[in-house]
Amino acid sequence: MLANLAHPSSDFQDLDSRRVEALKMCAALWFDCHDLSPYLFKRTIAEGQNPFLLKDRHFSLFGNRVVAEHYTSIAKPNPSATAVAFVADESTRRMTGQTLQVDEGR
Repeated sequence: MLANLAHPSSDFQDLDSRRVEALKMCAALWFDCHDLSPYLFKRTIAEGQNPFLLKDRHFSLFGNRVVAEHYTSIAKPNPSATAVAFVADESTRRMTGQTLQVDEGR
């Protein structure tokens, strides 16, 4: 992505062969592999902010926000999330010695 920002173009191009190979491996191993680079590039150009910290390749606050917004937008509702939350809450209650409060009205 940094190579793209160095070129005076508003279109994203795959300029990093290591990134392309990593995406191929990701897609071969996982069904939900997402390439955020084109999206991040587009938002960077639109908002005129650097998605990375100045002295390394870690995301800046802007970069973290853009990535979080993207993942939130593609997240699918998980019907088992309530059950997982209940199990986590129950586990915490047991570790702390709290009792389960049951709402009979539900």
